[in-house]
Order: sequence, then C-alpha cells, then structure tokens
Amino acid sequence: MPPPRALTTLPMVNSVSTPDPSAPQKIDLTTALDSNNHYHDDLLGLSATLPEGWKIRDAIRWGANHSENTVFLNPDAEGSARPSLYYREYRAEEASNRNGDTESLLRDMALKKEASRNSSPVNDYKNVPESFDFTPINGNPALSYFATFTQNDQVMTEYLVRVLGPTGYAMFFTTGKLEDVNAIMPQVKQMAASLKVP
Repeated sequence: MPPPRALTTLPMVNSVSTPDPSAPQKIDLTTALDSNNHYHDDLLGLSATLPEGWKIRDAIRWGANHSENTVFLNPDAEGSARPSLYYREYRAEEASNRNGDTESLLRDMALKKEASRNSSPVNDYKNVPESFDFTPINGNPALSYFATFTQNDQVMTEYLVRVLGPTGYAMFFTTGKLEDVNAIMPQVKQMAASLKVP
C-alpha cells in the first residue's frame, strides 16, 4: 500500500481587492456644475461657463497624485467634434518660466503636446504653426491653434486654446472633422472667454 500523500495547504487569497491609488477619480458634478452651466473646481480655483445646451459627459482627476483634470464635454451640435477641458497646476520648470517669455513657454507646451500625441495609433500628429494666435484671454497669456492627424485613414483636426494663469493653466481641445470643429469654434471661444484660471 503506497504511503499517504502529504497534505498541502493552499495560501488564503484575500477576496477584497485594494483600490488602485492611481485610478482616475470622478469630480462630483452635483457640486462642480451650477444650474446655469457654470463649472467650477473650487479645489484649484478654476471656473468656466459652458455654452447653452452643452453638457458635461464626465469629469475626472487623474495622473500622479491626481494632479491632472479633464472635463469631457458634449456640444449641442451633431457631428464628430469632441471638445474637452484640461487643467492643472504648473510643474516646477513651467512655474519658473511663467514670469518670463510666455510666448516661448506656450510654444514649448504646444511642441510637447505634439510629441505626446504622436503615440500609437496616431503617428502623424502635427501642429499647424501658421495658425498660432497669441491673443491674450481675460488679460492672461494664451495660444490658440490647429493641429492635424490621421484617424482611420481620415484627416482629422484638433483645435486647442491654452490659457496661462498665475499658478496653473487650462486648455480647451476639440477633435473631429475640420468642418465640425469649425462649426463649434465660436462656442469654444465663448467658453474660453469665460475662463478663470488658477
């Protein structure tokens, strides 16, 4: 008769998972969005008024220490244009450059955005330098411009409006077909004009 097999015990598996501390956190829109379509993030001191008929699809904090913020917007117009608002406080090198040549800082930010967009599946994202417009918004340094890229064999457009504040910046960006982006550009500009940056 063979000797009995030694009993082995399996380690206990904890069935309660630990939440991922780097997972995006939702921004509570019941407190961040007023009935008059005024969005405000009191934690960072940012606010903007959405155009009439626009909705917020979602709003999150993400990235290292949840320091980056994105608000996903739905315009009232049909079409491919997808606008969003992104904002955060300056990083150390940006803060040191904020009081210097703001046009150079804005150009540098645009180049970094171009580089960050050129990752799979997009690899042909290009700023359109001749579209650069350094017109201040509410007395704050600002840059608006276009970029192009290919998606599913179709040339797409991104329209960006970046506004520098004292301690941070905000950026509206809208992607879609050129005609759809152009159709909502006046509303994006209207929203940018209402912006209070941190």
